[in-house]
Amino acid sequence: MTFNEIEKTNAAEVLAALPEGAEVEIYTDGCCLGATGAPAASAFAIIHEDKVIHSAARFLGPGTNNIAETTAALDGL
Repeated sequence: MTFNEIEKTNAAEVLAALPEGAEVEIYTDGCCLGATGAPAASAFAIIHEDKVIHSAARFLGPGTNNIAETTAALDGL
């Protein structure tokens, strides 16, 4: 399995399957080696009732840390 194959399900589908009014916590992180240009990655985990119900990570290619962090947050939503 390659790093890009980790993300196989859609976070929206997972969240839609929860009961109405369910609360979740979304933890995100993005990283980039160096200021710009170095490969970037993003990841997130969705927590419901103290259990990870979905998580994903992906390689973004060259970019900045801000792009990686923002992409992780948007992917989690």
